[in-house]
Amino acid sequence: QALPMNLTRQLVTSALALLLWPGPARASALTFHTIFSTECNAYFDWQSLGLLYSFRKVKQSGAFTRLMACDKSPPPGAHVVPDTHVHPNYAVHPRTKDSYSPYNKPFSIQHWLQHAKPTADFIIVLDADMVFRTAMTVDMLGVEKGRPISAHYGYLVGVFKENYMKIKERVPNVENAQQVGGFTVMHREDLEKVAPQWLYWTEEVRGDPESWGNTGDIFNGNGKAGPPWISEMYGYVFACAEVGVRFKVSNNVMLYPGYQPPPDPWPAVLHYGITYNVDEYAFDKHWFMTSDFTSCPGRIFNKPMLPGELSHKPGSMEYRRKTVALTVATVLYESTKWWSGYHCNRTLPDPPKKAYGCTTMANGVVSCREVTGEQAQSELVTRLRGEESAGDQKEECKEENINCCDWAAKGECDSNPSFMLGSCQRSCDLCGGGCKEGCCPPKAAVLDTEAVATEKDKIEEDVESAGVLYTAHVSPSPPPHALPWAIDGTDRSRTSEGRRTETGGPRDGAKATTADGKAAGYSGTEGTDERAKEEEDYDYRTNPSSVFGDATHWSTLLGVGSGSLLTVFMMAHARGAKRTVRLRGKEKTVKGSQ
Repeated sequence: QALPMNLTRQLVTSALALLLWPGPARASALTFHTIFSTECNAYFDWQSLGLLYSFRKVKQSGAFTRLMACDKSPPPGAHVVPDTHVHPNYAVHPRTKDSYSPYNKPFSIQHWLQHAKPTADFIIVLDADMVFRTAMTVDMLGVEKGRPISAHYGYLVGVFKENYMKIKERVPNVENAQQVGGFTVMHREDLEKVAPQWLYWTEEVRGDPESWGNTGDIFNGNGKAGPPWISEMYGYVFACAEVGVRFKVSNNVMLYPGYQPPPDPWPAVLHYGITYNVDEYAFDKHWFMTSDFTSCPGRIFNKPMLPGELSHKPGSMEYRRKTVALTVATVLYESTKWWSGYHCNRTLPDPPKKAYGCTTMANGVVSCREVTGEQAQSELVTRLRGEESAGDQKEECKEENINCCDWAAKGECDSNPSFMLGSCQRSCDLCGGGCKEGCCPPKAAVLDTEAVATEKDKIEEDVESAGVLYTAHVSPSPPPHALPWAIDGTDRSRTSEGRRTETGGPRDGAKATTADGKAAGYSGTEGTDERAKEEEDYDYRTNPSSVFGDATHWSTLLGVGSGSLLTVFMMAHARGAKRTVRLRGKEKTVKGSQ
């Protein structure tokens, strides 16, 4: 017997209501808005274009806004990103006249929130020199109101109770300050509370000489040479502590190209603040500081190799590392090629390919030199790809640091994979056959320190005599500790990124580049916000004054000779002394933070 019509309608209506009832999928309906801070010049224009292109390519949800610090009218480059919020340049404080470009970071966000009045649930805060690799979702990040996500910044040692900064006496809830920075995904209502206090506490740190030491910033002579460059970063973590947000700390979300990536879907964002190379391809953003890619007729970045051309085969760790790193190269090439056709109405042909020969030491210098001439390039490509790409040879098992075994025994292969799986493969049982007795190399098998130093110094001399741009990287202090901020450094010429945007001092190690006397860092693997993780001995906490600005410290920390070019350059930064160095074939005098 058929059901009455009215009952049938009620049943159908109830069934539809159950299907449409909001449940756990509610998180997917939450909205994003991506922002990043820049100034108005060509250097940030091509970076902004790359970030915008990647945002669209991965189909990241939500709006996309460039925050531009600019006092020029009309603001140059505002057309590159359709939604560009121009605000006054706050690099010179209007009241104190303190010249400090990172003021622009919190000021730009506060200005945007007050004037643009965004409505998205969550704000993604990135830097211009980043690209999306995959779209972010609330579910994958695990963020919620009061619980943002950010990267671990271990060099912010001033948050620890034993490191005196007078300002901490005035910061509410200072005991909850966390060592975080880099990218941020935060609920809009939380950011509205944080932004004004972020600027306020930045101003307070800059104006309090008793808060300039013990910060982890070795550029300021432990407070004797002026306020720390990372004042804004303390302003950020102090503001978050005051407001009461508690971070989920993860370094899987963001990665520097060239480092061993965590498993998919990570990393979601790549931060190209360092020199990196893949086979004969190499890139450093500092090579293009004065380059204009967005004015017509345009200019195109070099086209990288295809995955099938790589020297390693799919399925290997090296293949994944290289393909992830090439994400940046592909985005910059595609974005500038698209721009020439879209904006300039004429798609430019690809420029001639360039090839770079790069030398890497296990704990020292990475040098890249452009190889010119067809025959030389052909020989280079054959050397890099030929034998490896021809067969299914066993992948090299790397063990780059004498401390690998100890770190592996402490569980760092799981908690710190981006560094460990790339540099301590034998200790992490990646070489096949299981990690039985003798898997980790005995200390006697490691090259003598003096011999290594001599070899590194020789490479540096060769690099200097050739005028080659080079980058150095150092293995980390025993994880989970971060290297001090000075290793990952900043572009101090920047004004609108509003802060030291070269992401800092991860537990996984760091890199330093001397292209313009700047240094750059890394973002690595899953960090932690548990204070217990930070309670082991750490020289930069227990005796911070012992590590600021002396040649012995720099040479030991960087793994190079005390008279090396890199040490001299870092000393020039830290002490403000003038030094004449040779970079890319030209002599350059540097002073202080230049």
